[in-house]
Amino acid sequence: MIIIKQKLESSKQKLSSININSLEAAEQARISFESLQGSINKFCLLNDQVTKIININVREKLLKSTNESTSTDNVQQPKTINMKHEIMKTHKEREANLKIKTTGTPDENKIEEKHITESPETNEKVSNILSFNGIAENLFNEEDVKGYPIDLVSITYDKLMILNSCKNIFELAQKLAKGADLKELTGNSSGTWQFRINDTYRIRFETCGDSKGFINVRIGDYH
Repeated sequence: MIIIKQKLESSKQKLSSININSLEAAEQARISFESLQGSINKFCLLNDQVTKIININVREKLLKSTNESTSTDNVQQPKTINMKHEIMKTHKEREANLKIKTTGTPDENKIEEKHITESPETNEKVSNILSFNGIAENLFNEEDVKGYPIDLVSITYDKLMILNSCKNIFELAQKLAKGADLKELTGNSSGTWQFRINDTYRIRFETCGDSKGFINVRIGDYH
């Protein structure tokens, strides 16, 4: 009987110890959970702050990019001239009102009127111009040109057609008006010929000696 009582007493002590340990473990678990919950809350708060900062930076960059794009759009870009459109447009305008649009001396105007009757759409061009240099080839082929004065596109095309229709310098002298100022240059430019487009621009080229045709045809600045 005594042994049984001792065993019962021992069991009670063990149970009491187990309960105490369980309570301590539960308390520790509760504290750990609260600490973890606090860390999670801090992380969420920090994440919200970082997200706001990122959104602000993104908005600032987008606004800056938009302003730069708008500023770039406001900068005047060099115009690309649609050669065929401008040549056709100018020919029609000049055909409708030749007396209003003049380009220089009366002799030059007469020459231009003569070549208005020639169709600018024809592809049958005599190959007396054997080589080009620079934008002269683009103007001759009715291609787009950047930076060349739009009001000279058709005029230059007509004058290149005159040059291309001549076999040599003698024929060119007969077809050009006196106001075109056809002449051979001297000094370092000896061997180069030129004639007038307007006050600023000239068509320059070299001849092929006794052979027919012209080479290195280009647009030059008189000044």
